[in-house]
Amino acid sequence: MSSAALHYRVPLLAKYASYIGDILLRQHTDTTTSETLSLYVSRGRLRLDSGAATYSFEDLYTTFDTAFAAAAIVPQRVQKACILGAGLGSVPYLLEKKYQQTAHCYDAIENNTSIIQWAQRYMPLPLLQKTNFICADAYSWVLQEQSAYDFICFDIFKELLTPPQFLQHSFVAALSERLQPNGLLFWNMVSHQPAFRQQAQDFFDTCFSKIFPQSRILKSVHNFVLYAEKQNK
Repeated sequence: MSSAALHYRVPLLAKYASYIGDILLRQHTDTTTSETLSLYVSRGRLRLDSGAATYSFEDLYTTFDTAFAAAAIVPQRVQKACILGAGLGSVPYLLEKKYQQTAHCYDAIENNTSIIQWAQRYMPLPLLQKTNFICADAYSWVLQEQSAYDFICFDIFKELLTPPQFLQHSFVAALSERLQPNGLLFWNMVSHQPAFRQQAQDFFDTCFSKIFPQSRILKSVHNFVLYAEKQNK
């Protein structure tokens, strides 16, 4: 699949108008959690927001763009990937559009049905055809799943924080079992305030780096991305 063929299916009038100002395309409020999801067209791209957090922004999802560049992923490195917190598919889009990856399968774990529906409506068709959306709680899914991947991306937040159950040693150990030897893991955490930076650093020092000795922190403007390559035993 040529990267030139990858285009989100953004309505043309909204796309052109979005260079003047953001266009609200869809909105949904969860009656259980009161979380409001807003889907905008911004600068010609789809941007998914929840409160102060951006969950997807096509190739302008700079946190992972910066991390992938720093990790220097070689072309065609990713074959079977798992995205925890799929959003609208910005991670697969970046991998294939900018980093010359040609994965044959993306398992996209997302617990919000509205996000899945929007992704299926607007994602580039060639990418959608090899993306398997799974509506599930990522914590339970990782603990129960048996598949293994050569690439895992963790991008889950409640407001701006990583939910505490994901910071437990037992979860990270289970996630390690889902990663193939020499597989790559990218774990996104907010770091734009001192308390957030300290949480990310403490988690890396006391848990993440213990399970993944071959790991480091990749820094972007507002986030830390914890990066690991699983050692081949």
